[in-house]
Formats: sequence, structure tokens, C-alpha cells
Amino acid sequence: MNAQAAPEHALPHRGAMRLIDRLLEADDTHIRCAARIRADNPLLVAGRLPAHAGIELLAQACGLLLGARGGHDDPPPAGAIAQVKSFRVRGPDLAVGAGLEIRARFEGGSDQAALFTGEVRHHDRTVLEASLMIARLGDPA
Repeated sequence: MNAQAAPEHALPHRGAMRLIDRLLEADDTHIRCAARIRADNPLLVAGRLPAHAGIELLAQACGLLLGARGGHDDPPPAGAIAQVKSFRVRGPDLAVGAGLEIRARFEGGSDQAALFTGEVRHHDRTVLEASLMIARLGDPA
């Protein structure tokens, strides 16, 4: 992946809804990203990020990987979680400021829709693991 795969260039999310901060490493089938929970995160409940909201972090990491596999230029196409095949919360809700690592793996599919597995980690502990089908909603106009 090249520098254009950085979250600010490769995700359609803007402002507080772009939850991924940095791309740490990636290849054609794997991605590892970092995020820090910010006070303006729209998914906070009573000042904390519910562990189940990690599904959006994982979906954004999968979107980065799907976009890089498709080789699309700016602006990136919108995408969505088409299906949650499995989902397991394994950790507590997270405080503002918590640093997270998000890992995802391409399991199969096309550049338009693909199955991914992955996890969200905090201090080397898995907080959430899931299997998601991510689909592109179409190329931007």
C-alpha cells in the first residue's frame, strides 16, 4: 500500500466520524491500524466508547484494505457493512484517550464486496473480534 492509503485520503469518513488515525502496516490481505478514542467521537455513551462500537473501527480498517485492493483514487467510494457474520465483545467499554490497534484480514471476495475477519485490541487485549462483509456503495460522482 502506498501513502495514499492513509486514512485521511482513503476513507470517505470526515471529521469526528473518521475513527482510524494511522495505517501501521498493510499488504494485499492484512492491515494493521491505530486509533485513539477522542472526546468528539460520535459513538461515545456517557463519555466512554462501548466495546461493541469497535465494529465501526474494524469496518473502517476493512474499508481501507478493500479500497487499497481496488486501487481507487480520491475521493474514495462510500462503503457499508453489508453483513456481520460473527461478533464477540471480549472487553470493557473504553475511556477517552485509550489507544487501540485494529487488525483485519481479507478472507475472500471481490473489490466490490469482501469478507474480512479482525479484531480491536487495547493494551494487547482483544476488546472485540468480528467477521464482516464490507461492500462498496458505488464510485463517487
